[in-house]
Amino acid sequence: HFCPMRSFNHKIPAILLIIFIIYISFILLFLTFFHEATDNENTTIISHIFAEKPLILKHNEHLIITVKTSYIYYTTRLKFILETWYRLAPAKIFFVSDRPDSDLHIDLHGHFLYTDCGSSHQRVHLVCKLYAELEVYFKARADWSCHFDDDNYVNVPNLETFLASRDPNLPLYFGKISVAKNISVVYRSEPISFEFGTGGAGFCLSRRVVEELHELTKKNISVLSISSDLGLTDDVSLGFIIGESPLLHPPSSLLQLTLSMFL
Repeated sequence: HFCPMRSFNHKIPAILLIIFIIYISFILLFLTFFHEATDNENTTIISHIFAEKPLILKHNEHLIITVKTSYIYYTTRLKFILETWYRLAPAKIFFVSDRPDSDLHIDLHGHFLYTDCGSSHQRVHLVCKLYAELEVYFKARADWSCHFDDDNYVNVPNLETFLASRDPNLPLYFGKISVAKNISVVYRSEPISFEFGTGGAGFCLSRRVVEELHELTKKNISVLSISSDLGLTDDVSLGFIIGESPLLHPPSSLLQLTLSMFL
């Protein structure tokens, strides 16, 4: 005779296995979420720059360019840059990444810099790399300091021509506005509205702006601290500091749509 209880007893191991798998899946999902949330809040990381040799920069250069990249793009994006626009101004261009590469160190003659930042696109890792780029600007003290991503093509002669007619002693910040409306935040109980130059399109800072940013770091105000306090991304944090915030006095002559001039 058919016995329902006996049939159910045969199914118990399979049911228990399914419950166990579901339980483990929930545990793994929770741990992944907890790790990402913790990592996203860990914006106190300091972006130390490493190189085979100490970073030595000539002061009072007209232009310095940093390119933010990652080890996953060494044989693709970075390779294409080295074969194209890097050749237009190799002495002015530095690459900031997240993992060492002995061949790049040799080929780029000390212009390849890696950091202890992470390699993902999480906010904390990107802010960390931007801070490393700013460290290069602080040391170089060039007339103009420009950031680009590793998927940009830069017409360096056009960029130099464009900047040559501008005064680096003025607080100037050139970039491309990527949002239709200003960003609005509350900082120290004060509502603030500002624009920013998207990092994906590249931006340039005058010597005056870089010097003031450097002075702010002595007060523990930087893209790292602003990103942590306000939850902003790297380029937005920089735009907040430079733009309409009360941090720089007076605010810079903000954001001109100059993308076509040097990309």
